[in-house]
Amino acid sequence: MSTLSVSTVSSVATIKSSSGSVPDVQNSSGTEVGFFIRAWASFNGSSFSLLKSGGVSSMSDEGEGQYRVNFTTAFADTNYCMVEGTSNTDTSPRMCTQVNKTTSLYQFKTRSDSNALNDAQFGQIAFIDS
Repeated sequence: MSTLSVSTVSSVATIKSSSGSVPDVQNSSGTEVGFFIRAWASFNGSSFSLLKSGGVSSMSDEGEGQYRVNFTTAFADTNYCMVEGTSNTDTSPRMCTQVNKTTSLYQFKTRSDSNALNDAQFGQIAFIDS
């Protein structure tokens, strides 16, 4: 197990990781108070390119407005949280919908306000787990 303790005048936080598990943030009493992003990606959905990522082994464009994220390390279960956003002009919003969620990959679609599949100009996606 690795432990990193950080203290300030007002508080103390400890980051702990047991062998093979994701680190968490604990207060001085040992209570979990935060978690880390396990995987994330920033991508250009129009010309499709992965701009930056962490914990992602690959990301692919599976057609107009359809994407797949493959994780470097599988999650223990499918109860992880996904947070996603897209950057388009304010006259062409995009909504994201989950297609497939497994421990090793996440597939999603981006749709316009008329419900048509449309690429995201730029997208950001993150996965959080305890």
